[in-house]
Amino acid sequence: MQEDDWTRLGRYVRTRRKAVGFATARALAAEMEVHERTIGNIERGARDSYNASTLTALEGALGWSPGDTGRILDGGEPTVRTAETSNPLGVNQPLEPKDLRLESAQVFEFLRVTEHFSGVLTSNAGNPIDWNDVKSIYDELVAAVTDLSREYITRMVELNGRPGGPLSPLVEFAIRNYLDESPYIGTPDDRELIERKYRRWLAGRNVELTPAEELMFGERWRRSAG
Repeated sequence: MQEDDWTRLGRYVRTRRKAVGFATARALAAEMEVHERTIGNIERGARDSYNASTLTALEGALGWSPGDTGRILDGGEPTVRTAETSNPLGVNQPLEPKDLRLESAQVFEFLRVTEHFSGVLTSNAGNPIDWNDVKSIYDELVAAVTDLSREYITRMVELNGRPGGPLSPLVEFAIRNYLDESPYIGTPDDRELIERKYRRWLAGRNVELTPAEELMFGERWRRSAG
């Protein structure tokens, strides 16, 4: 094949890399578990041959269909892998978390709310319960359940998404409210803002990430998949 063919592939790879959320060649290399120099060579068209395993990993990381690198080299166009192309009947069943990793603080918060409720019942035995006490317990319970539900949603996205997405239409529809949450404003909890960015990144939503965040998210997703 001529050098221009590989230059063309490099241009496609560079454009697609940025489109799916890999801000740097290093981030894509980390996802593929190859050396950063390999991605740099591909994007510059600096070589005219690569191992088949490298090209297969490249197609997977970029969300291309198997054989797309060859099609580009031959002058054709890639066919971006979507839920429809991976399952033409459109019956992909979402993977659901079989368990959740709860932090001790989350468990203690549920216990604290339970104790608060028990204390209110005990102190008001035989008397009407003050509405303010009920409202306080309700707010605490909602906060605890919301935190737990977000953990579940994040795990759903990890199981069904990948860097740059896409999610299947069914999963996207089911959790769209969480994916629509702004990753920049709307909560004083910095940890939740990071989680929103992570969920949007795995779902293929637009989100601005620093190189450090992208590397952190890539490593986190690989651990969750392993």
